[in-house]
Formats: sequence, C-alpha cells, structure tokens
Amino acid sequence: SSGINAEWPLRPGDHTMRVLNDAKERLQEVEDRVATLQAKYDECVNKKEELENKTELCEARLGRADRLIGGLADEKIRWEETIDILTKRIKNIVGDLLLSAGCIAYLGIFSGA
Repeated sequence: SSGINAEWPLRPGDHTMRVLNDAKERLQEVEDRVATLQAKYDECVNKKEELENKTELCEARLGRADRLIGGLADEKIRWEETIDILTKRIKNIVGDLLLSAGCIAYLGIFSGA
C-alpha cells in the first residue's frame, strides 16, 4: 500500500492543496502590492501636506515682503525730499559762509574792548 503512494505523485487532496497554495501565493503578492501602494500613497500625502505648509509659509513671507517694499517706497520719497533740501543747501553754502564770516568780523569788533 505504501509503494502505491510513492509511485502515484498526486493524491486526491493534493490538487486542492496546490490550488489553495497557489491562491495563497497570489493573495500574498496582491497584499504585498497593496502594502507597497499604501506606503507610496502615505508618502505622497505627507509630501502634499509638507508642500502645503511650505506654500503657506511662502505666502506669509510674500505678504511681509510686500509690506516692507511699501514701507521702503515711502522711505524713498522721504529720502528724495531730503536730498533735494540738502542739494539746495550745498548750493548756498559759500554765500552762507561769507555772510557768517562777515557777521563774526563785524561783531568781533564790539566784543573786544
């Protein structure tokens, strides 16, 4: 009886077991693919959230930069007005010095004695 089993490669339940094992292997492959895809999906979701955070940060920085540029534009106007005033003063400096020297020379006579 044991010699017959050794010669006969398949027993009646072997075919069912082989089909079951093949199905289990295919199921494991599918589960592995699903796990891989889930990991990629999670990675993509994390990257998306990271990019959204960076976008918000950049928008906040752009808002602050816009306010700074606006403030600097006002400063530019103020500086241009100051430059105009100083330019006019430089043009008149020789006359102002001459007038000042004349006043000092004239008043110096009265304070000496």
